[in-house]
Amino acid sequence: MRLLAQGGPKSAWIARIAAAWALLGLLLAAQAWLSYSIRNEPIAWTRSLAVWLSWACFWAILTPVALRLVKRFPIERPWRFQRLIVHLIASVVLASFNLAMFAVVAPWVGAQNVEATWWATFSRLMAAAFLLNLPVYWLMIGASQAVRTAQGGARTAAAGTGTAGTAGRSATPDIAGTDQATLSVQCVEHGGSADEGRCRASRACAAECVWAPARNVVG
Repeated sequence: MRLLAQGGPKSAWIARIAAAWALLGLLLAAQAWLSYSIRNEPIAWTRSLAVWLSWACFWAILTPVALRLVKRFPIERPWRFQRLIVHLIASVVLASFNLAMFAVVAPWVGAQNVEATWWATFSRLMAAAFLLNLPVYWLMIGASQAVRTAQGGARTAAAGTGTAGTAGRSATPDIAGTDQATLSVQCVEHGGSADEGRCRASRACAAECVWAPARNVVG
């Protein structure tokens, strides 16, 4: 969750994004390599790695844009419907842009959907992978929105706790400002553990509270 929380130094935030997408690229490359091997259509591990790390790299480049959009247009009332439309358009644009960038490197990394020209390769990728690419944006937006909601709830709870603590302190009698004679008399008159405890709690007359009852009784 810290990945989507946009806190801390900018360099650390970018590093977390890059590390997360690199890990995902490695996992998808391993999955693709294993899938081809099971179908008796083995491919080189380096080829699978190059394809999926390239795809992940381009999404890593686009991730800050997606997170800025959800920060600028959070899906919250009363503009929930309008902002869903904004994110729907953004998801189409960013998913298409990801495939457009991937089409540039597809011939060099050994991708399958490669044609003679960039436009032909891009068109084929859009037909084959666009619907699979589109949910990536919504997963990022959903996770970021969940983090924002959790952080908002935590801030609200902390504010409520602080308000309750302030009210409690305001309702507590201020015995520190009471003079020593008054507190000593209270200890002698009431003699109870509760009143003596209140006296002992005061920094101003801790010693007087301990000995005043005994002196008065003797006297």
